[in-house]
Amino acid sequence: NNDAEISINIAPEMRGKGLGTKCLIETIIYSQKHLSNVAFLIAKIKNINKASQKIFLSAGFDLNDEVDDYIIYRRKFS
Repeated sequence: NNDAEISINIAPEMRGKGLGTKCLIETIIYSQKHLSNVAFLIAKIKNINKASQKIFLSAGFDLNDEVDDYIIYRRKFS
């Protein structure tokens, strides 16, 4: 299909410095330039990981589904 999965993992000692948000935004920008066949970006985040959920929501992702211990977020590619 035309979905692409996105995942970010910041080293524990570097967390809390805004790097997750910066990495996510740069990845979205890069993807928009180089992945013209993608319709949606999908993120699968553990439901206990509130920090990652906040980052993805602030980057325009919407709650799409819940599966087991994960929440699936989806962002329309523009």
